[in-house]
Amino acid sequence: MEALTLTKIVSAQEAQAQLTDLTQAVATSHDPVIIHQADPTQDAVLLNKHDYDAMCETLALIQAGSLAAVRHRFAADDDWTTMEQPDSNW
Repeated sequence: MEALTLTKIVSAQEAQAQLTDLTQAVATSHDPVIIHQADPTQDAVLLNKHDYDAMCETLALIQAGSLAAVRHRFAADDDWTTMEQPDSNW
């Protein structure tokens, strides 16, 4: 089991001063960094690009219902796990 890591929180000023170091750390550790502003509605999150892309892809699959269909196929345990020839149940 992976160790739980706490999300790092930095001020906007710290993020500006340490941007190169923060982006390198996020790129290698995959741990996001919260950039905190005086107004919490202005907070931002610095993410690894690969992680961001994966999150977007997962959200798109959820919205399209594709992820549920894949889970259903795996749960069926019928050795049919490709998406090339979906049946009428999709």
